[in-house]
Amino acid sequence: MDGFVAILTLNSAATSVVDVSMGEKQYRFTCKRCASLCCSLGGPVITKKEAESIENTGLSSCGFIEPLTSGVNCSSLVVGGLKTRSDGSCVFLESDQTKNNRRCGIYSVRPALCRLYPFTFEQCGPDKVALKIIPCCLGLNSSEGQVVTENYILENVVGPLLDAMQVLQKDDKF
Repeated sequence: MDGFVAILTLNSAATSVVDVSMGEKQYRFTCKRCASLCCSLGGPVITKKEAESIENTGLSSCGFIEPLTSGVNCSSLVVGGLKTRSDGSCVFLESDQTKNNRRCGIYSVRPALCRLYPFTFEQCGPDKVALKIIPCCLGLNSSEGQVVTENYILENVVGPLLDAMQVLQKDDKF
């Protein structure tokens, strides 16, 4: 399989990772807080639990959830997608002019797919998932980035990955 960061082996319930086999190519990553693509190409789908976490910050769900378009096939846990502005950016994307960067207004409760970025995944067997990168992210392979090691994946990627898998799985089977 080309272009993968690692192959992750999951337990039978797909609730934890039991093995990480790193790919041959080494990657580095650091968030540049540019939001050039991750937060500017439309909002991700979100679950009821994620919507409730956002609501617990004092926001009303009618201000940030939009219905899914037809043809989107996700888990029944999904309640909609994050609303976007007319330019396609997420409604929670904020600009910090003093630091010349952008930030997420709900960073501590952002949805699983946001937490997973710039990584994505592909099922490659009943208990195997290929962890891949989204190559357009400007934080990939920057000199100040942290090397993406097995430890990095276990500490930073596995939680959002398992959450994202639940969001995107169909109710009958992943």
